[in-house]
Amino acid sequence: MTEINLAIVSGKVGEQGTLRTAGTGDPVTNFTLMYDEERKEKGTGKPRKVKGWHRITAYNDLAVFAASLPPQTVLLIQGQFQNNRRVANGVAQHSVDIIADKIQILAAAN
Repeated sequence: MTEINLAIVSGKVGEQGTLRTAGTGDPVTNFTLMYDEERKEKGTGKPRKVKGWHRITAYNDLAVFAASLPPQTVLLIQGQFQNNRRVANGVAQHSVDIIADKIQILAAAN
């Protein structure tokens, strides 16, 4: 059986990413991507919008490009999921990041 690790997401840049250098010397940028999701309220069944967030990591030339994107820029991102586990203050924490392979601008920031 073939396994596929593929993420395709779209949304608006939350906070502008900060370009930094990884321990290997490669450029890396982390930023957030906001998306709207419509859910039905329990009881009433009325639709309501809920904001969600993806954590995005970009490396090398893509990191330099991503660091220049202002908040509210609408993007389409293709990449892979990466699970992260850590212990902070004795509490196990889990997060899922998307490691970007491609970033496409769909609309400029307002």
